[in-house]
Amino acid sequence: KHYKNNGQKWVYCGVNWDPANHGLPYDNATGMTEVALVDKVIETLKGYAKGKRVGFLTVDSETEHTEARAYAKQLKLSFAKEKFVKTLAEWKDEFRKMQGEVDVLFFGNFAGINDWNEAEAAAWALEHSRIPSGSTYDFTMPYTMLGMTKIAEEQGIWAGKAAAEIVKGTPPSKIAPVQNKEYKLFLNVKLASKAGVVFKPELVKNATVLK
Repeated sequence: KHYKNNGQKWVYCGVNWDPANHGLPYDNATGMTEVALVDKVIETLKGYAKGKRVGFLTVDSETEHTEARAYAKQLKLSFAKEKFVKTLAEWKDEFRKMQGEVDVLFFGNFAGINDWNEAEAAAWALEHSRIPSGSTYDFTMPYTMLGMTKIAEEQGIWAGKAAAEIVKGTPPSKIAPVQNKEYKLFLNVKLASKAGVVFKPELVKNATVLK
């Protein structure tokens, strides 16, 4: 806020979810807001689901509670069931129960679950997966069927182009702020096959496939 309309010109990136939290917009600034592509993940998965109920399973951390509020406020998402867990045992129990309680499972994060065991969690997911699941982190792909992860270069490229326009004389206020849209697609076909999910060929064609 110290830089608001102070005579300098700014291009920002990596501002999470809502620029208004930082006092933006400024007349002397423009940029790219960083958002997780949760809505895109869920809408894609709904095409393979038997219903519309979405569950959210993640670690019980301040960050994930903040993320959940952002999903509700910024993306207008409403989860049929939300669970924040502290241990691997809790995660396994909720993962299993959600298979019969919702139609799509969105997995947030496991960073902060101190007893997390990758092999144990992956084996559990493979054994119990019955519904489409997804995430926005590549490191969660052993436990989910579909992932759409942000591409950091998108923000840098956009910021560079915006800065070049400003150097040429375009005021920042004339360059509309945007949100990131590009993503890298991951598919865990082994997990999907266990649940009877067969991804469309056009989706597989553009994905990094984990077998």
